[in-house]
Amino acid sequence: VAPNASNQDIEKGVHLATVHINNNEASGGGGGALGNNGLIFIGSGYRKRVDVTVTKQWNDIDEAHRPSEIRIVLLQKEGNVTVEYDDAIIKKQTDGTWPTYTFSDLPANVADAFGNDTDVPYEYSIKEDLTYVPSGTNERIGSRYQEEIVQKETTERPATSLSDPQANHEPVKVFNYTVTNKEIIPAEVDPPVKKTVVGNPPNNATFTFMLKGINKPSEVDVMPMPEDATVSIIGGKPTTYCEVNGAGSTEFGNIKFSKPGEYIYEISEMNTNLSGYTYDNSVYVLTVNVTYDENNSRILAEKHTYKKNGSVVNNIEFTNKYNPGDSNQTPKPNDNRYHVVNTGDQSHFMIWITLFVASIISIIMLISIINKKEINQ
Repeated sequence: VAPNASNQDIEKGVHLATVHINNNEASGGGGGALGNNGLIFIGSGYRKRVDVTVTKQWNDIDEAHRPSEIRIVLLQKEGNVTVEYDDAIIKKQTDGTWPTYTFSDLPANVADAFGNDTDVPYEYSIKEDLTYVPSGTNERIGSRYQEEIVQKETTERPATSLSDPQANHEPVKVFNYTVTNKEIIPAEVDPPVKKTVVGNPPNNATFTFMLKGINKPSEVDVMPMPEDATVSIIGGKPTTYCEVNGAGSTEFGNIKFSKPGEYIYEISEMNTNLSGYTYDNSVYVLTVNVTYDENNSRILAEKHTYKKNGSVVNNIEFTNKYNPGDSNQTPKPNDNRYHVVNTGDQSHFMIWITLFVASIISIIMLISIINKKEINQ
């Protein structure tokens, strides 16, 4: 058994061999001889084994949204420690059925230093990886399906030993599981945003709005965000944007919720420093409460509310005021969206006048001093 072999490789090697050589390496890295740094011991040549089978089932309206494959993870527990011992990709067959997959010849008990069984059993279980994205799609299985795992009756099969095919060993226990994916019809929210402009700007300007995910249920892995949106992480929160040209309405896009709970978002307008505009700095809080429909456990329903600065409102509306004599932000250089306007500020003009007067006085005083010197001479 190689020194860097995995636990699975070691256990399989012990299972097949009656003589075990551990951590042996001939000096100089060569092979063909037994070095003096190995350990030889005699094992039983057979350890108790178990199998774990996985049968796939579906509980959905039709097959339209079923993936072509799923990922199953085999968990092995020893005492209080559970590890992911193995995994398998189970694929739908060409006839549309799903095969029963078997994790076979798993060690039933913990081994001692000589590779023999102890009386300490392993516990095996399975889980489906709901974060898995099947090939050919861009949607996690868990975005539409929930899993239900049931352990069925334990069965047995005859035991075999490659080192002694005729040996009469104890039957192998087979732990049988079914994994049922239950399709959940998600709830959807598409928050509209309205832009109102007060005043008469010469041209329509582009206004940008920001949607930020603030909070989600603890059992939800990823904060739902609008479909097909470009999402970035700002301040640790998922954030996306939408725009509108001039006064009018726009939308961020559908947000789908596949698990019940409370979801909180913030919606605000970006101040892009457009000259002449006074921006609406209101912050709206969108709260979405998702529950199962009382008549169908597969359908999620939602109720959402908007709050503006703490007060409940019926819609999301940002009002900007346009006055060509106002500019509440410094224009950005090298950006043709911005231009300098006459704001009526005379402070720079007064500074120049003061400097000019001081210069004249200094010149007069200098001439006076020169004239006095000439008179004295």
